[in-house]
Amino acid sequence: MGTSCFIVPYVYLDRFSQRQPSLPINSFNVHRMLITSVMVAAKFMDDMPRLQKHLLNGRNKERLREEEHKDDSPAAK
Repeated sequence: MGTSCFIVPYVYLDRFSQRQPSLPINSFNVHRMLITSVMVAAKFMDDMPRLQKHLLNGRNKERLREEEHKDDSPAAK
């Protein structure tokens, strides 16, 4: 579990508090919210390599890089 698994929960909690002002994070629920957000972030970060492999769907990684760079070129814009 990397450091991003502790930064991402902060983002989750910040977004939650902004989008749900009627449900404030307080001393009664902060522990549950923190544990849940860390758990969700860890699962998301652990699944990332498998997700990337699934998205490639058998495509050559070098070819994918070439296509990404081609889209970033000034001629493509």
